[in-house]
Amino acid sequence: MLVAFPSIYLVRKKLSPCSITLVCREEYGSILKETGIVDDLISEGDVNLAPLFAGSVRLDGTLVRWLEGFSIILGWMQKKSSMQITKSLLFQNRKGIRFFVFDPAYPGPISKFFFEKTAEFLKGDEPVNFNECSSLPFSLKQKQDGLGLLGRRALKQNKQILVVHPGSGNTEKCWPIHNFIRIITQLGQKRIRGALVTGMAEEKIEDVIEKAQLPEGWTWLRNPPLLKLAELLSSTDFYLGNDSGVTHLAAACGTNGVALFRKDLADKWRPYGRVSVLNGESISDIKFDSVWEAVANPG
Repeated sequence: MLVAFPSIYLVRKKLSPCSITLVCREEYGSILKETGIVDDLISEGDVNLAPLFAGSVRLDGTLVRWLEGFSIILGWMQKKSSMQITKSLLFQNRKGIRFFVFDPAYPGPISKFFFEKTAEFLKGDEPVNFNECSSLPFSLKQKQDGLGLLGRRALKQNKQILVVHPGSGNTEKCWPIHNFIRIITQLGQKRIRGALVTGMAEEKIEDVIEKAQLPEGWTWLRNPPLLKLAELLSSTDFYLGNDSGVTHLAAACGTNGVALFRKDLADKWRPYGRVSVLNGESISDIKFDSVWEAVANPG
């Protein structure tokens, strides 16, 4: 969803009077709803939508009537194998239905491919720049709510805050945890504070973190609510993480930061916005000194 986010934001900007319904995982979509980019959410697991994802040619009459209530139906897919839904929709032979499937020959990241194809479909008199659609529009209150994850002192102090996320859903994308701990320790010595964020995918490294004893001013956030994490990232000065969903979320929040990627994945999956990429043939090939320099002296 975050890779397609700039395209969804483009739809909002181009079709601002319209009501937009987003079908996705509700926890993810809640971020777009809370920032006003979409109006309604429907879980992709909703039983009423099951025939769409099963590729059924004949749909229930109630579902057909519901679909007919939309002027435009758009979708963004990584692979053709994800396109069963078009069998259900395209047979209706109506205009305003378009699904964009990433072309591996495209010389750039998937997010920009989706954006360009969406812009071509929507057209319009005034072009919209990709960068104008790549940052979630959090309010000042929402950003302050995010800082609340770090406690009341974070709201009162005006100091630099960093967020570090050492995990990923794939262990081959994870820079060694002891390197992240070392980065945090050295930041603590510079009296820079922040948060170490982990989720369900990082349970295997929790014992290492527990033994590490984070420096003063650092908070360990385990499984924070996704919306609150997004609000925190939107008010964070810097972010460091692997190739992960949280890294893409940081990019969508407009956070300045560094993402650590395997070289073979960097071109297509690199985050947008102000998150830059360091890469190596394998993730462990990325040198500690290179990462430390990027974190300690951003610019």
